[in-house]
Amino acid sequence: MENQSEVYALYTRVLLNSYSGEYETVITIDRMPTTPGKLREISRPVNLPSLSPFQSRGRYACTNTSPTVALRSLCLESESLGFGAGSQFMSPSELPRLFTLLMHDGYRVDTALTQIMGAHGTQCAGLGSWTEPSVSGKLVCYVTR
Repeated sequence: MENQSEVYALYTRVLLNSYSGEYETVITIDRMPTTPGKLREISRPVNLPSLSPFQSRGRYACTNTSPTVALRSLCLESESLGFGAGSQFMSPSELPRLFTLLMHDGYRVDTALTQIMGAHGTQCAGLGSWTEPSVSGKLVCYVTR
């Protein structure tokens, strides 16, 4: 059996909660995980509206929404309250719980890759922007399995 490695980037992004009217910082991932597991179970594709009606999200966006994959909140309270009562997305305060879940599922935080991309990811050897802030948000870390 072939051993396949996976690398995912976790970001923070700001969104406007249409129910509460408040801005929230949520955790997103660069793409939908391909292998079954907890990370895939908590990943949800969403279209995030632009924070400004005058500026689209990202340089490639042709509308005022941006497709992304957000992580569902791990808090039991948000699940029991329902869709509109609280945030359905993971907040940065849940990162320790997320890292615990990921470690139990065989992932590890790749600190070396995170440091390299954090320091050089926005301008690296003329290859363009690897972590486009207007599309991806602020890099939290890379996780590998």
